Amino acid sequence: MFHILREELDEAFRADGRLRWKLLAAALVGLVVGIKLTGKFWLSTEEAEHGGTPLASICITGATILVSVVAVLLLSLKDVTKRRVEDGQAVNLLLRCYLCSGVLSLVLWMLTVIVVVLVATVGWAWGLE
Repeated sequence: MFHILREELDEAFRADGRLRWKLLAAALVGLVVGIKLTGKFWLSTEEAEHGGTPLASICITGATILVSVVAVLLLSLKDVTKRRVEDGQAVNLLLRCYLCSGVLSLVLWMLTVIVVVLVATVGWAWGLE
């Protein structure tokens, strides 16, 4: 999946030696935020009182970790993409559109979020039937 972004990802990790530390810090922040978000829910359920861990708490915590790590990676990729565009080097079209196109980037991100939310909602609703 990441083969098309290989050059940009390689450059992101080469250009910023601290990127691994930033990703680790983002994961820790996501973990803390996820625990804080689900702490009251986890403590108030009967399952937790009997020693079980609610699956929803684990999923929400995992999702916050994923979102925070992806945000840090996208910010690093944005820096690399911007530098490569300015230097006239080849840049993946998706990265250029999503990260370096001003208003077009904003519109693409909004459409992406809307589509993901709709797909998740429809998938969840179908799962209830």
